Formats: sequence, structure tokens, C-alpha cells
Amino acid sequence: MKVNYIYKKFKDIGFLLFVIKAILILLSKIEEKIISRKLSPHKNKDYEIKVNDINFKMSFSDYKIKGAILERIKGEREIDTTTLIKSILRRGDRVLEIGGCYGYFTMLMAWCVGEKGKVLSIEGLPRNFDILSSNISKNNFDNISCHNFFVGDEGTKIKFPKRANHPYEGINNYKNNISLDDNFDEINCININNFLYEKDFFPTHIFMDIEGFEVNAIEQLSEEFLIDYSPTLVFEDHSQFYTKEKNLAYLRDKLHKLGYETRKIYGNILCFKN
Repeated sequence: MKVNYIYKKFKDIGFLLFVIKAILILLSKIEEKIISRKLSPHKNKDYEIKVNDINFKMSFSDYKIKGAILERIKGEREIDTTTLIKSILRRGDRVLEIGGCYGYFTMLMAWCVGEKGKVLSIEGLPRNFDILSSNISKNNFDNISCHNFFVGDEGTKIKFPKRANHPYEGINNYKNNISLDDNFDEINCININNFLYEKDFFPTHIFMDIEGFEVNAIEQLSEEFLIDYSPTLVFEDHSQFYTKEKNLAYLRDKLHKLGYETRKIYGNILCFKN
């Protein structure tokens, strides 16, 4: 009888916790919708972003203010990535950012490396590149340069639908050699290893968030740059986009053979040489 009583209590408590969690999730969604509706009408508005002790401005063109954009406005986007940036970057460092998006992490990097440091940011999607360029200008950062390229097979081009606000359709078309009509933006693909030597830019740190194309980037960098300069790497794990043959284990093994130690930190992989 006592055992049955305890079991029933545990069941009741478990159900209660489930209900409480569901209510908290619902309240969070309602809060996001209220904030989103409040902010969305302000096209091209400059938002004051505060990430701990770092302040900067951002705008997002005519994009809807929700989800990942709202997280940026609140200074809460990818806390693990923010922590890595603020922990490992020092004054005077040189950073290559592949996948600059709107410039949120670009600004954090530029603040961390200071006036004597340098951030070179690459963003493939044309609309995001325009937002990135605008946000760099708003903050008067003289230590950032940005470039509208895509890391892929050098000499090829990737085609994004006009006014696309995400890269996935263009990536799918590129991977599957799907041709488009005239309503697209065409972006040159680069070999990132060759690009760095051509630009005479030798980063101490490389950050990547490029929806699975970090496989291409790491393969290209392994040809020469990682051997010559040994930068610290941080890339977001996009295992859902990797192939069976070229998966996360493949990337880590490739880096291990070059003398790198790799550590998974939530959604990122930190790679460095001792």
C-alpha cells in the first residue's frame, strides 16, 4: 500500500512538472510574439545591443523581428559562441569569420581584438551581406573588412533566389547542380586557403558558421594554411548537413593528424595546437 502511495505521488508530481514546463514555454512564446509585434513595424530601425559590457548598434533591414534576430536584439544570441569569443580573443588578434550573417558576432570580435587587431568577415548571402556592411558602418569599426563570397569549389558560382533571407535553397541548388531562371543573385565561390594568401591575411583565429560547408573550408585550409600558421579554429557542428563519409569524426580526425586537439563545447568544436 505504501509503495503504491509513493508511486502515485511521483506520478502526480511528474505530471505537475510537465504542466508547469508547458506553461513556461507557452509564456515564453507569448512574450516573444508581443516583443516581435512591438518591434516589427520599425523597418531599418537601429537597435542598441548590449552584450554584457559590450555595446553596439544593429539594424535588420525589413526582416521580421523574431527568433534569432530577437535574440540578437536582447543580447542573448548563442551564449556558448559569445563565451568562446570573449574568452579566447585578445587585443591585437587577427580573426577570419566565415559566415558573418548580420554582424552580431563580428562586432563582438572587433571589440575583443581592439584597434590593433583585425576582423575579416565573409558572408555569402547578398541580403545578409548588405545588412552586415551597414552594421559595420553604423559602429564605425575601422578594424573590420567584409567580403561577399561563398566557400566552395573555386571558379564556380552559387545562385541565391533574389531577396532570399536564408541560404538553404541556394545551397541545395549548388549541391545538386540545379539551374535557376534569371531571378537570382550569383556569388563567386572561393578556395579559402588561396583567398587568405591572396589577401596577405594570416588570422590567429578562424570562426565558421556555414551550414555544413566547414567541411570544404577545413579541407581547403588543410592543404597549406593550417600547416603554416596553426590558427585556432572554432566551427559550429552541422552534423545534419554532413555526409556519411565526411562527418564530424572525419573532420576531427583530419585536424588531429595536423596536430590539433579538438573539444566539443555545446554546439561548437574548438580546435587548437598545444
